[in-house]
Amino acid sequence: FVVLDALPLTPNGKLDRRNLPKPDQTRPDIEANYVAPQTEVERRIAAVWEEVLHLENIGIHDHFFEIGGHSLLATQIISRLRQVLQMDLSVRTLFEAPTIARFAEYCEIIHATVQGLQHSFDTSDGEYEEIEI
Repeated sequence: FVVLDALPLTPNGKLDRRNLPKPDQTRPDIEANYVAPQTEVERRIAAVWEEVLHLENIGIHDHFFEIGGHSLLATQIISRLRQVLQMDLSVRTLFEAPTIARFAEYCEIIHATVQGLQHSFDTSDGEYEEIEI
């Protein structure tokens, strides 16, 4: 975001978009100290957030809604994360886990659960004894 004392106007009194300053793409000043993504999942999530929010160096404890996120951007982020992470995610997840760290933890739990279920189905063949009824 850029704070201006006055908006630049054309001679006709309309907003002069060409003379608007470019927004700063660095991490906004927020309470959370910057902590870089540590895991592959955190790095992938951070990359999507940075792309959609047009920011650099988003930390894993930065709150999505405190750094400029809103419901429409949440929809875009979830759509991209579905492709990047190849997981079925809902927008609600971002509201419930609004930091990269919490969102990554949620994704890793879901992934581990799915892997565990697939493993149990794969190994259950032949474990049961056939009986005649």
